[in-house]
Amino acid sequence: MIREINGQRPDEHGRFLLSATGCYWVRQPQNTVPGARNLLALEPATLQIGNDCGPCCVCDDYVRVYKGLRRVWQTYKEIGQRAVATRDQLALNILRFEESKACRQNRILSVQALPHNGNKVELLAAVCNASGDCTLNVELRLRVTVNNQKFPPDLLAAALAPTVDCGSVLLSGDRGLEPSPIALVDGAYVGFWDYVDPGQTATMRLRISVPYVGPATSVTACVTATVDGVAVPEDPEYQEDCVTVGFPLDCEGGS
Repeated sequence: MIREINGQRPDEHGRFLLSATGCYWVRQPQNTVPGARNLLALEPATLQIGNDCGPCCVCDDYVRVYKGLRRVWQTYKEIGQRAVATRDQLALNILRFEESKACRQNRILSVQALPHNGNKVELLAAVCNASGDCTLNVELRLRVTVNNQKFPPDLLAAALAPTVDCGSVLLSGDRGLEPSPIALVDGAYVGFWDYVDPGQTATMRLRISVPYVGPATSVTACVTATVDGVAVPEDPEYQEDCVTVGFPLDCEGGS
């Protein structure tokens, strides 16, 4: 039994009177009587509340809401575009970093040559430890070949070989900068390091003199390296680095 509705009690007959104002209405639903034409029956114990109100917003309100939503959409669109551009740039940077890393890990050998003073060549060979670990028993081999020498006939082959200038040899790296001897093994100049720390470079520097230099004479220097007896880097394509230089001509056209 309903005694109150929103604090309102019924009249003396127990009836509640409901009414609405403005465009709202309260009515008892009507249904068509089955089998009877043009006859409606009230639905018992039921009230229907509704309205015939029109839009509560004018057209300008809809326009302002649309413009506001448009600004919000444009803001988030620009944020999305910047996010996509940032993502794509990050992917490109990662790819570039990976390619640069692979390049550094493969191109750890380097040799440079500088001819001067008529028949002399300064040579610098290096191997870099591009790994994250200390490398042990590092060996650097520098092989020098002289091409197109101009020499007197019947000269002994030993007289044609280049010689290392006294006091020109310098090994550097984790040994420090003190001059160290190098060995001549199978025609190659060999330097040895007990260890090379990560990110450090072991270098061999020397100056050679080439006898009987002619206008077409050139010197080719090639460097290889091993770590614990294994050639480095792993890729065979990069296990040797070479350079070839000629000799500058003097003012009279000679070397």
